[in-house]
Amino acid sequence: MVEDATGTQRRKAIERLPGTPYRLLKKLGEGSSAVVYRAQHAQSGAVVAIKVMRYRRDSAPQLADRMRLEAEVLGQLRHRNLTRFIDYGTSD
Repeated sequence: MVEDATGTQRRKAIERLPGTPYRLLKKLGEGSSAVVYRAQHAQSGAVVAIKVMRYRRDSAPQLADRMRLEAEVLGQLRHRNLTRFIDYGTSD
């Protein structure tokens, strides 16, 4: 499932996440500010979870800062019961 600017959902077999090497495979869940997808790296085949925020960076710069901080903290955590954090990025 992919959401367009109006919030309408459309189904695609595999949707490429723009600007990344990842293909979205399945929507895992959603909340008020983000959608989480099961995705696969196009070259390595690694299966990951990707969190896609529901806001435009220019309209909510404080949320972009909060997401960056969350990514930095998650990147430092190491525990056998936690999912490993790999990367984060932004797009316009």
